[in-house]
Amino acid sequence: MAKRKAKPESLSPSARAPKSGPDSAVGMVEVAWGQLETWCRDHVPDLLDVLNPGASAAEIATLERAIGRPWPADVRSSLAIHNGQAGRQIGASFVFGLELLDTQQIAHYWELWAGMTDYNAEYREDITSVPTGVIQPDYANPGWIPLTKAASASHLAADLAPGPTGSAGQIINFGRDEWEKWVLAASWGEFLHSYAKFLESDDFRVIYPEVDSWNVNFEPVFRFVSDEGRASTRHGYAALIDWRKQGYWPLR
Repeated sequence: MAKRKAKPESLSPSARAPKSGPDSAVGMVEVAWGQLETWCRDHVPDLLDVLNPGASAAEIATLERAIGRPWPADVRSSLAIHNGQAGRQIGASFVFGLELLDTQQIAHYWELWAGMTDYNAEYREDITSVPTGVIQPDYANPGWIPLTKAASASHLAADLAPGPTGSAGQIINFGRDEWEKWVLAASWGEFLHSYAKFLESDDFRVIYPEVDSWNVNFEPVFRFVSDEGRASTRHGYAALIDWRKQGYWPLR
């Protein structure tokens, strides 16, 4: 089992569970994107060019019709500010090394995964939700709307079909090898707020200001030492799940 070298000091154990607060989620999105844009201008200006302009009301409405259900207000607000990122730019996946999806990509990956629900019965006994009952014990679910994508075919998603003790709009992990599902934030607004706070903290340093090397800047934070004593670096997605397991994410 891999051992974390250390947790960033900004990850406080007080963040034991995501807070609910749908009324404030839209405001959190607007504030968080303002913080993220300011941070990028001050530290990696070219990173702003990776982000798309906001989606139009028509594009968001088309996405909602394709998925067959309305979106949480904070997700709509986020898409209206930045409609994902421009293609897949090597080395510059905006969120923790994860590609931020635009409306067309969201529809594409949603349709792909919605067609995999036949695997649910086969894999249900292998799937867990932490805490139990917060997330449906499915391999794929049409209520999970992907917002990011990792190269490993894992996603962060807005969960519009939560388990009996969950809440609609919570942000979860799911994907090809995601057998353990976690709530990573109560809303997309809370997730973006935590990400902005992380970048602004003393734990993150820009070592390589070139946009093509953006992902490399996370390596010192995500480094760990294996049981055999070998130093290695986890992908940002894996480290994020690890922080949530330890109760240090989302940030407050």
